[in-house]
Amino acid sequence: MSTAVQLVRADDRLVARFVCAARSIRATMTHYKDKVWQEGAVQVYLRPPGDPRLYEFQLSPLGTTRDLLVHDPGTPAQVFDDSWSCEGLATAAWIHRDEDGKVEGWEAAFMIPLAAMVGADVASAAGWRVGVFRLEYDPVEFGALAADPTAGAHADVFLVDLDSWVARATSSV
Repeated sequence: MSTAVQLVRADDRLVARFVCAARSIRATMTHYKDKVWQEGAVQVYLRPPGDPRLYEFQLSPLGTTRDLLVHDPGTPAQVFDDSWSCEGLATAAWIHRDEDGKVEGWEAAFMIPLAAMVGADVASAAGWRVGVFRLEYDPVEFGALAADPTAGAHADVFLVDLDSWVARATSSV
């Protein structure tokens, strides 16, 4: 399924918009911090300069949000820490249907305040790394901005330099 992603850096915020083609939607979870990655979802990963942790943001087609920290990302020792919440995070999701009510796709948007990353320098995009990911289970499909099939989804190989990628404005995963 095709997925278009747009990233825009506006002052101290990162705005990410996903447009996802889909023939059906697999999404039932409705509570904040539910593990929406187990169903259809999109994700944004951020790593501020000098921070070994990965900040992960997930959003389902129903608008269910999960934000968390990943310690030791991409290693066998990685730990998913749901105790962190991104203050000021805003998300939205829309399911698109045709006139007969059949699913045609969905959109998701994140507005991520970069200052919410612990100790992050938001003055410059230099050194920031970003990754985007889509999980789809009908059919089973996974897409990422950068990928290495031998690496786990939280490995550094899935991240690109934020300042160089945002300049491209739109890409597909």
